[in-house]
Amino acid sequence: MRILPLLGALALLSLTGRASDLTLDGVTTLSVPYGESLLVEVSGGSGLPATLWGDKGPGPVWLAGEWVPLDLSPALFPVISGTTGPSGVWSQPLPTPQDPSLAGITVHLAAVVWDPSDPNGADVSNGAVVSLVPPIGAGAVQSAEVGQRVTLDGSGIALPGGEIPPGSQVFW
Repeated sequence: MRILPLLGALALLSLTGRASDLTLDGVTTLSVPYGESLLVEVSGGSGLPATLWGDKGPGPVWLAGEWVPLDLSPALFPVISGTTGPSGVWSQPLPTPQDPSLAGITVHLAAVVWDPSDPNGADVSNGAVVSLVPPIGAGAVQSAEVGQRVTLDGSGIALPGGEIPPGSQVFW
């Protein structure tokens, strides 16, 4: 009976492969205009509490048997908490502050799924990075006939020196 050892090995792999995963709008690196929302998605075991943490640096740091993809600096802060659903996924829209002084800020994120079946009681996700950029627009809403000149004005995004904020791109 070779099937029983194979099934046992597959069950063990499924337990060890149950690490949590973190995405922001489906990716791990994202630029978001301040004042807009992004979708945080954390996967882990079913019905478990989870906390999203932010820090200024990416780490990694070894802590209690887990690699943590954050600096664990004094700037470490909890962002939001929730609970994974029956499918083991927690999805939460996360608004960013409407604050122009945040343009160019990068935050490194990781989720912790509080899992009593984990040897440490907590499973740390992969890291993710969000950069806050200014919202970019072409100026006031206009209408024009085909062939008529239109003036686009994105000057509202410029920094005091006239340069475009870090992480911003303007395409016309």
